[in-house]
Amino acid sequence: MRGTVLRWLIAVNRQFDFTLETWCLSVNFLDRFLCQQALNRDCLQLAGLTAFFLAAKQEEVDPPEISELVTLCARSFERKHFRYMEYILLNHLHFDFLAPTPSYFLLYLVEMEKLSSTWPYWISRHVIERILCDYTLSRKLPSEISHAVFEVFSPISNSFVPETGESKLDPRIHLNPLNTSYEGHEDLINDYYCKVVDKLIKQEGPEESTDKEDEIEKSSLLC
Repeated sequence: MRGTVLRWLIAVNRQFDFTLETWCLSVNFLDRFLCQQALNRDCLQLAGLTAFFLAAKQEEVDPPEISELVTLCARSFERKHFRYMEYILLNHLHFDFLAPTPSYFLLYLVEMEKLSSTWPYWISRHVIERILCDYTLSRKLPSEISHAVFEVFSPISNSFVPETGESKLDPRIHLNPLNTSYEGHEDLINDYYCKVVDKLIKQEGPEESTDKEDEIEKSSLLC
């Protein structure tokens, strides 16, 4: 259910033409909330959309109105439900919105290496979205995720194949399709996603306890 809600929020985020950082913050807020409070499945969409609402107010110049959120969920919830869920989320998050995200760390690495003008933002965005939608991979540190993405797409570490002198990076990553659509590029996205996942799996580090996080997929309490 978590993955379903997050994939839906990707479409919502693109509909508003918001940044990747807004979506990543939405994921952070939602996961932190769900680690503390189990929910009935019927309330997960409300919690996800409210997390998105808080992230948009934090990051965007023109965040959505609550009336727009009501429309997005096909009027399954009313204005009062969003206000109440916002109150609950704010209290569980302790009003702490300055969360580290993969998009934040990746942007830092890109700017530090002066790659802003050539970086394949669209495909790295798709890869990060897929990783955070995966329950297991999303437990990796944001800095680890961003570093793996940077290594895979960086022209510094993928400059040339010694035998041929050709770039190791597929030239299609620079196509920058309109609206960052998957259409026609699924194979390319999947290929680079697998490369990033491979790097993440090979990373060494202590395993964190997931007892509390397991409640996300086994929620049973009503909101």
